[in-house]
Amino acid sequence: MRGYNLFFKILKANIFAISAYLLILVLSSFIFGLSNEQVKTRQMIVAPVYYVEINDELINNLPEDNTKVFEYLLEKDLLLIKTDDVLTNGLVEYSKEYLNPKDIDPKYADDANYCGLIHGALILPSNLSKIDRNSTIYFFHTRLRDASQVAPLHLAISKYLNVYHNLTELYNENNITYNENEVVEKINATLVNNVNLDLSSPVDLKVKIMGYYFNFSTYIISSIIIMIVCIIIFEIKRSEVFKRISLSSYNKTKFIIEILLASLLTAFLLVGIVFLTSIITNPTTLTISGVYYLINLLVFVLPLTSVSVFLGLVIDKQELVSMLSTVLALAQGFFTGSFIPAELLSNGILALGKIFPAAYAVKINDLISEQLSSNLGPILINGGIMILYAAIFVVLSLIIFKRRVKKE
Repeated sequence: MRGYNLFFKILKANIFAISAYLLILVLSSFIFGLSNEQVKTRQMIVAPVYYVEINDELINNLPEDNTKVFEYLLEKDLLLIKTDDVLTNGLVEYSKEYLNPKDIDPKYADDANYCGLIHGALILPSNLSKIDRNSTIYFFHTRLRDASQVAPLHLAISKYLNVYHNLTELYNENNITYNENEVVEKINATLVNNVNLDLSSPVDLKVKIMGYYFNFSTYIISSIIIMIVCIIIFEIKRSEVFKRISLSSYNKTKFIIEILLASLLTAFLLVGIVFLTSIITNPTTLTISGVYYLINLLVFVLPLTSVSVFLGLVIDKQELVSMLSTVLALAQGFFTGSFIPAELLSNGILALGKIFPAAYAVKINDLISEQLSSNLGPILINGGIMILYAAIFVVLSLIIFKRRVKKE
């Protein structure tokens, strides 16, 4: 039990520094909790609406890759910011149940999208009343990886277009004359009588916000554990302590394992605080998704503690300890999606972030916030990587500790 006693004795001596990080954790939980209060207003898709005249030439020349359509239309100067087509304008009005249109110059749309100011850009036919069903195409351009929240808008537009084409085809088959304003009124009346499409469930959005909080908590937990463990290991490495350990009959392997387990116990307590604060600010935490987030965070602290012990053993300068805990935790936060949602980060940044175990924990959280059943394979793979990460650094820590003791 000597490893345990020594660990918690030094831990107690640094309780004030730990308390500062815990205060940040508690405050952040309330910040994320307040986001839940605005969850319903955040369901609207924020995007500018542009128009393009649909004709055979355009359809034949459009890129096969839909992600390049916006660039093509922008380059060819084909995007319009308004149209006089009554049916197209009727479609825009109907879409406002799900869409919050923003006036943005097309050439700045991508920048606004990258910055998270908009979800993307909606491109509609400027001449809907003059084209048939087969020629009716529209696009939602986005740079975000997770475009699932746009699905309800797609369904709403498809629903409007189907009603429009069914109605006009029925009129034409029966030689009934009509004007565009009457068609718009008929479409709206038909859609009102149908069940309105719903946006993402508020529960799903709360689960996503909870995922952002658990992502952020990987930064706080990392800062605390790296700092605590490195300080404790440094104290243990002081010559007089190491000499006592080397001369003692107490099993050296057992001693370092006790240090590892004490570190892990401390990390588990921090995870418990994260889960408790999440319950207080977001009752959705008590659902099965909250349990999955908890399990993922518990797995994450396995590699975190083993890496922290390893770093403590290889660092020989006390002034590096505090700096290292801050730098590593911040780098991990920025490169893995702990601070900024991963869908807003470039592939290069995310690839660099894979050197940190938090990258795999954040990835699992993002998968949990989507559809768990279809993402079980990737979740297990990322979890397995974290466990392998932990095993490798436990072995390295044991080897380095034994060598250091022998030198004494």
